[in-house]
Amino acid sequence: FGGWLRFQASPKPPRRPVWRKRLSPTSWLKDKFKSSNLELIGKGWTIGKEIVKGMFFVVIVWSIYHEASKKVFILDPFDVPPKQFEEVEMNAQSVRDSILEGIGRLKAEVRLRRTQQIILPLELPDFKVPDTDISYKVFVGWAQKLLHNEPVHLGGRVRHHRTDFSTPTNLHVFDITFRASPEDPIRQNPLQTFDAKDPATLEMFLAKGVLRQVSPYLLAVYVFSKENDPNTALAMIDESMRAGKDVSLCHSLRGVILDSKGKFKEAIREYQKMNDSPVTRNINWGTTLFHLHNYPNAISHFEE
Repeated sequence: FGGWLRFQASPKPPRRPVWRKRLSPTSWLKDKFKSSNLELIGKGWTIGKEIVKGMFFVVIVWSIYHEASKKVFILDPFDVPPKQFEEVEMNAQSVRDSILEGIGRLKAEVRLRRTQQIILPLELPDFKVPDTDISYKVFVGWAQKLLHNEPVHLGGRVRHHRTDFSTPTNLHVFDITFRASPEDPIRQNPLQTFDAKDPATLEMFLAKGVLRQVSPYLLAVYVFSKENDPNTALAMIDESMRAGKDVSLCHSLRGVILDSKGKFKEAIREYQKMNDSPVTRNINWGTTLFHLHNYPNAISHFEE
């Protein structure tokens, strides 16, 4: 009887009908909405990851194609063994660095905004492409072979030929050759005379020789505008056009050189062969017409 009294006296929580919890429309909708949201979030996360991976793959492919389609010239250290230059600490690596600096100065002096070629060591990031065990450099190398656009290694050598004792400073005569691979042969130059105590002249000569292999048009601009040597510039223009490099710009520069020689009609024929760069064509053409005292047509070209 005491146990029955304690059981009756203990507080009991109110019992809610089970059928109300199960059949409540609001609770059912909440549970359904929550489960569907979680499912959608999971699907969205999976799709987002796939989209990011796809975009990254596209960027990697575009980057490989962009690097492989560049025309790259790798300048190797020059072979400079003469003992005559040891006093000024001139070696293969220092000559290579000086050539790069000289080419930079040549470009800056002619103030060309764009050049078709690139001279630099091939410095590419070295990382493994996702989902593969192959590095980025290997993919770029494969793409270059596929596009038949492998880097060209430039170099050369300087050999001491003789010493000219007839001069007060004992000038030295050198035999200089330039090398390009894989197709271009070694380019032999006539014997050159330099002062061993002033290697800057030799380094500038080497810079011009390397630049002539890469972009004869750019060197022709420098030779004509800075050294006032139109005949050598015309020879470099012909060399560039035979190689199919900067053909339209070569027609323009040849026209300017012919104009400076007073051959105005021949200059106009060169401008007519230009298939692009309409601004440059009209300016040069108008200038030549001005020299012919054909002022109305010159003004029309300038306006165009």
